[in-house]
Amino acid sequence: MAQALADEVPRLLAAVAEALAAADSDALRRAAHALKGAAANFSAEATVTMASELERLSAAGDVSGAARLAGRLEVEATQLMVALRTFAETGICAY
Repeated sequence: MAQALADEVPRLLAAVAEALAAADSDALRRAAHALKGAAANFSAEATVTMASELERLSAAGDVSGAARLAGRLEVEATQLMVALRTFAETGICAY
């Protein structure tokens, strides 16, 4: 399951970036919600919190606020992805 989420993170981050580029707040909300749910399965609180805030901003139509948060979310979700891959390969949790 860890490897599956690690493989999914780049797709979800790409969906966030595409939605931001298109200023599509509904697609952005869906992508943020999916990332939040996936991260919650591993109790990745920082990623969950940021994705939840991104979801809230996009639901409110605040694409510019969402864009400011998206960079930080990308860094956090990438760290989660690396930790999940390490866990899947070694059984050691480094997150």
